[in-house]
Amino acid sequence: MKLRNDKIASSLETLKEYYRKLDEEYYRDLFSKDSSHVKIMLITSENTEINKFIVKDWCRVFQELGYQTRLLIENETYEQVNTGVIICEAAKYRPDIVFHINYTVRHVFPVDDICRNLLWIMRYRDLIQIPAYEGENMFISTMVRAWAEELIKDCMPEKRIMYSPEGVDINIFKKKKEAKRNYKCDIVSVNSSGGDAHFRFTYLIEMFNGNTMRQVIHELYSEITEMSSREQFCFFDSSFEKLLEKKLLQREIQINKEVKKIIARGVSNIMFAYYRQKVMEWIIDSGITTNIQLWGRSWSNYEKFRKYHMGIARHGKELSGIYGSSKISISDHPNIPLHERLFEIQASGGFPLVKHIQPENGEITDYITNYFKENEEIVLFYNKDDLLNKVQYYLDNPDERERIAENGKNVAMRDFSNVAVAKKTISFIKEYYVGQDVKTNIKET
Repeated sequence: MKLRNDKIASSLETLKEYYRKLDEEYYRDLFSKDSSHVKIMLITSENTEINKFIVKDWCRVFQELGYQTRLLIENETYEQVNTGVIICEAAKYRPDIVFHINYTVRHVFPVDDICRNLLWIMRYRDLIQIPAYEGENMFISTMVRAWAEELIKDCMPEKRIMYSPEGVDINIFKKKKEAKRNYKCDIVSVNSSGGDAHFRFTYLIEMFNGNTMRQVIHELYSEITEMSSREQFCFFDSSFEKLLEKKLLQREIQINKEVKKIIARGVSNIMFAYYRQKVMEWIIDSGITTNIQLWGRSWSNYEKFRKYHMGIARHGKELSGIYGSSKISISDHPNIPLHERLFEIQASGGFPLVKHIQPENGEITDYITNYFKENEEIVLFYNKDDLLNKVQYYLDNPDERERIAENGKNVAMRDFSNVAVAKKTISFIKEYYVGQDVKTNIKET
């Protein structure tokens, strides 16, 4: 243990001395050169499938664009980072840029000179860690425009926050010549939240030790369970924050803003799970078809879904085969308009039926029809009746279904490939250092 700690301490000193010399002028000069001069270190955990897959994609894309890369897959859980391993590897590689999902430079390096000077790209996908703006050269890339706008309201520099939906690996997610027999079905839903509302509740409540906070969360859980039973759904974190604040006020409890956000997002995720269950209940109960497949964990916990549950789909080729072999893929994320699932379905040659997302306060800051023509490149459903009518229509009209699927595929592969997203990210950063008039990427499409 002492040897390990000594190694980490020595590595920190090496990094501190190295990054003390890096400043904005260094990066301005670096980005004036071609990509082969830039070293990028990408970090992920062995214990997360989707984030590991995404980071590997980004690593491959950066390699294709000519950058030097080092991929570090550490063995810590999804909710933590193995700082010792990262520190030692960074000291050996001395990257110009570090790329990490959900974690900032401050989460890894406890030394001011490193935090201030190292160019760090944080891909903000989840609320596991609240983004903390801690670096002179840190950039935050969000997959939801509203999240970017929220970070700006929290006084994070707008010129170092960019919005970009997650890209799709078009080398893996692509249309197959022939659908696999085991995946052929009328309707498919692939998600792990539909069957795990109680799991999400348990995960949230176990974050707190005090009985009072656990009671508050239990009351919130009971209320949204009752709401969902009446088919009354709400997906805005702000609404759950207000409900939480009311309960805290009644008990004269104060908690900080970050904890409020975590609880509100956790409660919202439970509501997501209930909604996704309900969507599949509507389809099953309609009797339109029984040729249905459900992929993801926990669907078998419910008798209604058990016979349709196919297990967990492996991300990549298997998932692409599932989407490409199904007539209709349900894309029902309640509050992320441009979720990567949509692009994966489209790139695989599938037909996504996508939930219309009602914007908060009627303000549309980022909507799917800004990028796809409705009923030409994408089809949305607005409520239960509209969902069932469109399921029936597009099962009965395969030529129209396939025409729209092909149009959508062309847009996804052109504008939302991983290569396109990576180029956009690097261009945004290069413009910050090299460009004369740095533009924001928040308000533009």
